[in-house]
Amino acid sequence: MVAASVQAPGAEKRVFNIPVLYIVKCAQNQHGLRHGDYQRYQQYVTRKIRRMRKSLRLQQGTRSRVAPKKLTPDMVTDARHLVLAVFEIERCWAYAMQLRAEANSEPRKRFHMISRLRKAAKGAQLLSELLTGVPMCGAQTKLELTAYIQWILGILSFEQQDWVKAKELLESAQQIYSGLSTSVDEDLKAIYTARTNELLPQIRYCAYSIGDASAASDLMEMRAGAEGTLAEEQLDELLKQMQALQAGSVTEVTWLGVTIPVKLEKARVAVLAVQETDEELKKFASSYTKAALCESALKVIVEALAALKDEMRALSNSDVAAVGILPSQSNQKAAAAGVEKLPRLQRLSTYLQYLKLSKTIWRTLYQLETYMSNVAPEHRYSTSLVTSGYHKPHEFSRLYDTVVQNLQELHSLPGSIQDNPDVKSLIMAKILAFKCLRCYYLALAYLRTHRFLESYSLLQRCHVRTKDALTALSDDSVSDSVEAEAVPGYTRSFLIDLMQDLVRQADTEVLACKAGYMLERAAGDAGTENVDDPTSTAGISKVVLKEPLIKSLGEFVPDKILLRKLTTQPMPLVPFPPDFEPIPVKPAFFDLALNHINFPPQPKNAKDSAASSITGFMKGLLWGQSKK
Repeated sequence: MVAASVQAPGAEKRVFNIPVLYIVKCAQNQHGLRHGDYQRYQQYVTRKIRRMRKSLRLQQGTRSRVAPKKLTPDMVTDARHLVLAVFEIERCWAYAMQLRAEANSEPRKRFHMISRLRKAAKGAQLLSELLTGVPMCGAQTKLELTAYIQWILGILSFEQQDWVKAKELLESAQQIYSGLSTSVDEDLKAIYTARTNELLPQIRYCAYSIGDASAASDLMEMRAGAEGTLAEEQLDELLKQMQALQAGSVTEVTWLGVTIPVKLEKARVAVLAVQETDEELKKFASSYTKAALCESALKVIVEALAALKDEMRALSNSDVAAVGILPSQSNQKAAAAGVEKLPRLQRLSTYLQYLKLSKTIWRTLYQLETYMSNVAPEHRYSTSLVTSGYHKPHEFSRLYDTVVQNLQELHSLPGSIQDNPDVKSLIMAKILAFKCLRCYYLALAYLRTHRFLESYSLLQRCHVRTKDALTALSDDSVSDSVEAEAVPGYTRSFLIDLMQDLVRQADTEVLACKAGYMLERAAGDAGTENVDDPTSTAGISKVVLKEPLIKSLGEFVPDKILLRKLTTQPMPLVPFPPDFEPIPVKPAFFDLALNHINFPPQPKNAKDSAASSITGFMKGLLWGQSKK
């Protein structure tokens, strides 16, 4: 913790210069909030408060009883008193954010979250009183504490959906932080600028809730350019809330000629999120930004699928129980209980699964384009192919494998896709094209590791399959509109051009593979002699040449032949497993020999001698032993 207490020149009173935002941000980044772990941060703040109270002698009671001790302006004699008040607010805020993350599955926790934010606001008011009654605070410290107080009050109003008040408080905090960013050192300027950018999405959402329609597009643009786990989570949460307000306009969707009613709330939000994402994708040229937009839409779709699955499970259980009561009236009971809803929900589930697979495929392809843009121009054959000069071809192979797996899942979806054979054939053609690309980059990965035989085989397979993919993609029985609606990924015309480039580049890499193999053979033959050459092995026995070295320890082996044996023979030192040799085992019944030995009988006077020895011992103990 950094908290400065500097003595003013020419005066006895001290001035507190506390970089509040810097202290808080360092604690957050080092103890969990870099990854969105609010629970870990809240536990750390609790321990920190305990340590600070102990060092400042502000313990609230003993082990046996609690005696709350309120911090007053008269008690503030150290900058750490103000830092203590700030971290008490941080503890309540962190706990509230943890409860907000858990409120998605347990709605009751939202009330607990509001309670903790109220306690944080109460602590902010106490901090405001301290700020008013403590004259030692510097100007920058007062501004920082004021901005912090207004921020925490604005968060409370935001969660209570008091949009006007929240917008005013957050805008006030943003203006203070923006002003501070122009007056602090360069080391702290980035922290204040980042804080200003963090407040902007919440301000725009408040404006949207008040009635500003342009704020929705602003939030989408912010999400596209957001970097960092915490900023992405905050913007995703705001976009989800905004889409929930607009979801009432989505009542049905049409997919492959089938109209699917959408009545589940989260499903409406997911469909609306996909529609907005498709519109935003047309506005951006950066592949990285497009991948981020697809990732944001995927989160909403996954939540909708989970809610739909729970709805179908609950509906199935209740309907089966209702139908089982009166089997004779099963149709009427089913209609009354809602069994006819199951086919509709199943169609909706299939459509949402298609949306999930579609966005996953596009996200992976945008990631491929991002990697492709980082490849040097001399290592690219075209805008979508790299050569063997690139040092990480396995990255492309892995991503193309993901695309193939998603397309195979899409091909097996029930419903409309199974009823349309032309769409299924186009999906299979695209699967074959992406398999060719996966095979090509896997061959380049083997070529980079000088495994020329495996690389050559894969390149030959890629060449053959590329011709098959061109034949399959040439079938134009599916219109462009149906392809865009049901088959995600690159268009058919783009893939045809890519396959033609792949045929030419695969032939080039085959020549590179052959050249590398011949160079390796030439280098190996020039560096060592051939063991089978009679001129170089004259006078050397076959045991030395063929057998492991342990069998020829008494014979001289030239260095070149020894090196050749070590690099070519599978077991050059000792044979493994060792050769079988019969050895004598332990004789049978050896341990039982003593059972067959007869010992001599015990003498008769053994008992008398034992008795006399005991009597002699007692006599010697009482009257002394005789000295003989």
